[in-house]
Amino acid sequence: MGPGFARIVIVAGTGTPLANGTALRAALAGITGATATTPYVLKLEPGVFDLGTATLTMAPFVLIEGSGQRVTMIRGQNMDPFGGVVVGVDNSEIRDLTIEHANSTTAAPAQAFYTQASLLLSNITVRTSGAPGVSYGMIFNSMGSSILENVTVDARSSSASSVGIAIYNGATPRLVRVHIDATGVMGPSYAIETTSVSSASSVEIVDSWLGAGVNCSSSNNLTLRFAHTRFPAGQSCGAGTPPVCVGSYNASFAPLSAGCL
Repeated sequence: MGPGFARIVIVAGTGTPLANGTALRAALAGITGATATTPYVLKLEPGVFDLGTATLTMAPFVLIEGSGQRVTMIRGQNMDPFGGVVVGVDNSEIRDLTIEHANSTTAAPAQAFYTQASLLLSNITVRTSGAPGVSYGMIFNSMGSSILENVTVDARSSSASSVGIAIYNGATPRLVRVHIDATGVMGPSYAIETTSVSSASSVEIVDSWLGAGVNCSSSNNLTLRFAHTRFPAGQSCGAGTPPVCVGSYNASFAPLSAGCL
């Protein structure tokens, strides 16, 4: 615990990156009494917290809080296709830091953040730093309904394609003031990519900035709804459910139609 605090745990960032990462995982594992009525804060000092190939799986009713996006970084190289550097769980929260997938050699998909749950993410930067395989900034999978506020996502691949935010299999996150970019060298890269769901649902993206296009060509029943959002590269929906735009515009600041065209 931090000095004088009952439910605030402070993790120093003064060691080596790997030592800091080990200390972070140990501190989170040491929080055993977090509940809805007794939540905890895990406070990270400025520093780099390198997890190596491990994953930091968040904990219910624990807020992981950095000291700022420019000074606190959780970094790792986990290559689990159903994982990431950080994995979100229900009733958790993370803010004020950067999450980076730092793999630069393995051709397997790189994923910085992954969740099948509902949680709150705010004031964070999420990025992949030039992985040679397909690169995903964030994956929201299954039925979770997370909230993202003031989030920057930058997915990059040095040899393949990238997806900034992937929304798969019924996930319905809400994105507010989110900046999403995706770049690659082989095949199209997308700011947002979606898949089909069994019943009608929607995802709202409000007051946001997209640096790449949107792929909903394999999405049926899931409608992306954009409000007051920069939509520079159009949409690739084909036979999928088309998106809806209100007050949105392209890279030339020309207004888009209700179908985001």
